[in-house]
Amino acid sequence: MRIKKVIISIFITIGVIATASVYAYFKGKPVNVEINKKVEDLPQDISDIIYHASLAPNSHNTQLWKVSINKKKNTLKINLDTDRTLKQVDSNNREAYISMGAFTANLLQSFKAYGYETKVILNTDSSEPVTVSYIKTEKFTKDETILDLIKKRHTDKSTYLDKEINNDDIKTILNNNTHYFKRGDNEFKYLKTAEIEAMTKQSYNKAKSEEFAEWLRFSDKEAEDKKDGLPAEQLGLKGIKKTLYYLTTSNKSAKGISFAKQSIDTTTKQVENCAGFLVITGGTSRKELIETGINLENIWLSAVKKGISVHPMSQILEEKPYSSEVDKMLHTKSPVQMILRVGYVKDYGTNNQIRRNLLDYVTVEK
Repeated sequence: MRIKKVIISIFITIGVIATASVYAYFKGKPVNVEINKKVEDLPQDISDIIYHASLAPNSHNTQLWKVSINKKKNTLKINLDTDRTLKQVDSNNREAYISMGAFTANLLQSFKAYGYETKVILNTDSSEPVTVSYIKTEKFTKDETILDLIKKRHTDKSTYLDKEINNDDIKTILNNNTHYFKRGDNEFKYLKTAEIEAMTKQSYNKAKSEEFAEWLRFSDKEAEDKKDGLPAEQLGLKGIKKTLYYLTTSNKSAKGISFAKQSIDTTTKQVENCAGFLVITGGTSRKELIETGINLENIWLSAVKKGISVHPMSQILEEKPYSSEVDKMLHTKSPVQMILRVGYVKDYGTNNQIRRNLLDYVTVEK
């Protein structure tokens, strides 16, 4: 009788474990966000071009752009959606304008891939949009290579390989406005320490942690419904880690001390685990910040070609005294605008393509 109870207990335990494993497997699968890529009265290739542009990097995946198209003039205008900007960590819209620039870079690359010639006008007036005029070339073959790079590019917060980046690979992506500081450099040591301290300061700031929590997503359904923000995938979580995150985290808990401590611990591990930091500099005007965003995305696409993962770490530029001292500490001639954690990974992965429907931000002028 006792043996029978033990056997039954073992089978029940096995059943519970098996059920839990199946649940964790399905809950840990990548979310599939369905996106409407059609806009009425707009040629499908133009809709596709705008969609690919939207895969650009942007703060907290806020997707803070508005697009208007004049079909008669063959012009496309990009404006900032101020309802989606980050009022706490980016009160002067520095990162927002860089995000607009990244969108513009993808847009120009996508137009090229679809056989269009373009001209871009960057206005200095903050009330004026970025204007892109386009015209179809007579003979072209769609360049899937460019489009594949855009679709593959993503922020990678995962563990990087313990391996230096090849000098030839670094030279390929560097330009006059970039600096690379590898492990062991004094500048690397400064950035590593400053990032942890800045993250600590930001994580314990009530207003900033609440803003961050509002852009976090806590289930696949929320990600599917809102089509923006930071679900588990955007945080580098998958499989059982994603399942546990959704089971244990909520909007309320994301504003608490435990979550703050976990964020600091994660950041500490991330800065300890990379080949180096890529720093992008540029001017501070709206036009110059948009140009920095264009530069950022073109550099990032070059990094994708080389299998180099990229993870922007902006807390240093969002918190004082670090934002005031970083230029001096890194000996840069122009202000630092982006700090990127970089390195090789075992599996580069792809962009989760968590993006809004085009109709949410695209209008066609009548």
